[in-house]
Amino acid sequence: NGFNNVFLKFQRTISIIVFPLGVGVFLFSDLATKILLGNKWLEATRVIGLWALTSAILIVFGHLCSEVYRAKGRPKLSFLAQVLHLVVLVPACIISAQYGFWALVQTRAWIRVQLILVHLILMKVAIDFPIMGIFRNVFPTGFSAIVMGIAGYLLRQAHQGVLWDLASVIICVIVYFSVLLSFPRMRKEFFSLSEMFLKKKGKAEKQSF
Repeated sequence: NGFNNVFLKFQRTISIIVFPLGVGVFLFSDLATKILLGNKWLEATRVIGLWALTSAILIVFGHLCSEVYRAKGRPKLSFLAQVLHLVVLVPACIISAQYGFWALVQTRAWIRVQLILVHLILMKVAIDFPIMGIFRNVFPTGFSAIVMGIAGYLLRQAHQGVLWDLASVIICVIVYFSVLLSFPRMRKEFFSLSEMFLKKKGKAEKQSF
């Protein structure tokens, strides 16, 4: 129906940016840390990279579900999802903390996937939303981000250095959009979004004058 189509289109649009951003920060976490926080924070690169990757997945598959609950007049489902997540999160953190700091960090990051599972179950059971449609919807962006990730990993193995990393980032962007635009539907939607953005930019510039 119309509501489902609006949700899927919004999710697809968000994933165009969020997926490659999460994979990119994960791959080039040291470069991202230097640019955003400075050299004094290099020890946090693993945390930032892992958190960026899991955040990208959670935003696309989890956070948007909360908006569906509110739109359907059932905001309590969002609270229920958080409670069901905490039931798993707290014991997982307590157990992993016994194995060291990095075990805790990785557990805390990846346990967020469980929240996605909770949201998907609620979407199916309580909202009667077609779950497989969600995965098919973002397959082009997800697949393109994975290909980009593989290319980025190979580039990182080939050489090291800030300049090489910057060049690798540019190459990864080219790879991502090259793969993404090979999907006819995404090519059409991408150019439609670009045209819409340029029109809004043109109107804003006219108003400023």
